[in-house]
Amino acid sequence: MLLYKFQLICSHDFIPSTTNTIQLCGLLFGNLMSGQLGELFGRKRPLFFAVLLVTAFNVAGFFANNWILLAVCRFFIGAGHGAFMTMNYALLCEFSPADWRSWIIGFPSWAIEASLFTLLAWLIKDWRYIHLMVAATGIPCLLAWW
Repeated sequence: MLLYKFQLICSHDFIPSTTNTIQLCGLLFGNLMSGQLGELFGRKRPLFFAVLLVTAFNVAGFFANNWILLAVCRFFIGAGHGAFMTMNYALLCEFSPADWRSWIIGFPSWAIEASLFTLLAWLIKDWRYIHLMVAATGIPCLLAWW
């Protein structure tokens, strides 16, 4: 569907892989920056900023009308996910008891979350509504700030 929406066929067949690469560059950027931001401002603020980034740019990605805007949104989505993963594991390490730390950190939560996302994406099928689904899951997380 995305291929036909933005006419990503024939001479534009490089665009889907480029967009994925841009998102992974955002993931790397988020991973690298969140560690330093976590040390400067504490873990809570960068964690919620990452959730805000993912939520806001998934909503923006829903309204993207060309592939360049979608690629920019995907960069910031990747940055938010990278920062969230880094802060999530740092907070788990800090707040879990020493006896349970290896079990809590070693639990394959990311693999379970990715599998659940894949199942929901398979059910939804439209990339725009997948963006909305991810944004909708971020809203309750933002409410946890208070």
